[in-house]
Amino acid sequence: MSRSKRLLFLCSTTTGREAMFIEMRCPPNVRSLASQSRLRAISAITPCHPRSALVARIAEGVSSSGTNSPELARTLLALGTVQRKAHHKRAARGSLGRAAEIFEQLGARIWLENARSELARIGGRVAHEDELSETERRIVELVVAGRRNRDVAAELSLSPNTVSWNLSKIYRKLGVSSRTELAAHIAATAAE
Repeated sequence: MSRSKRLLFLCSTTTGREAMFIEMRCPPNVRSLASQSRLRAISAITPCHPRSALVARIAEGVSSSGTNSPELARTLLALGTVQRKAHHKRAARGSLGRAAEIFEQLGARIWLENARSELARIGGRVAHEDELSETERRIVELVVAGRRNRDVAAELSLSPNTVSWNLSKIYRKLGVSSRTELAAHIAATAAE
């Protein structure tokens, strides 16, 4: 294993000060990979932990280059996701908004959609009585695709009870009473 790969592995498996020290010892081309790896590790291990401050420091290091690079935008997207999961809505809106702007400038449509989807999941606005929220729309998509509540919950980082609660709201809004009727309603709406 090369020195760069060893450093990258160490960055993804260590925490706190050790990781920051290792990242600083990485050559510049590996440092960005180390930062991304570090963000993924923190996001996966501690999504709602106050360590989002560490993620923010990594993002600041990436943004110190002064350019609107794809790497900066991806880092801000990861940071915004961690902040959203930690219920830091204002900070998440800022990070995700900046990421979306950069993705739009770069013409990265898929990444832009991911950033906008994360922004929509922050909440803070009330959907109209007959209109589905972003979370409800995503639940409908997965339910119509045949997923069980447990699977939907796992994919959307929700509890199965939250999925059930949202499904009852969806049924009421759309005037249906079962998954079968929901699928038929969505198919009929799509055909129009």
